[in-house]
Parts: sequence; structure tokens; C-alpha cells
Amino acid sequence: MACLTGHDRFVGFEAVEPATALSLWRESLRSLILKQPALYVKILETTI
Repeated sequence: MACLTGHDRFVGFEAVEPATALSLWRESLRSLILKQPALYVKILETTI
């Protein structure tokens, strides 16, 4: 969420089954979104 809002954020979690976590810098996410705008839509759909 910090990549979208620009606010500092720390999140901790514990998975109940095998999972993969992803950490991105804001500029990396922006570059991905510029190349694949549909990614932004998917992020919004899953975070709202």
C-alpha cells in the first residue's frame, strides 16, 4: 500500500499455507504499471 499512497508502512504477516510475498520500491512498481496498465487495475481490485 505504501507504493500506492506514498506513506510509510510496515506490515507483518504469518501465512497459514505456503505463500510468496513481494516487496517493491515505489519507482519499480510505477515502471511496471506504465508497461502493463492492467496490473494497476488488478491491484486496485484486490486492495479495495
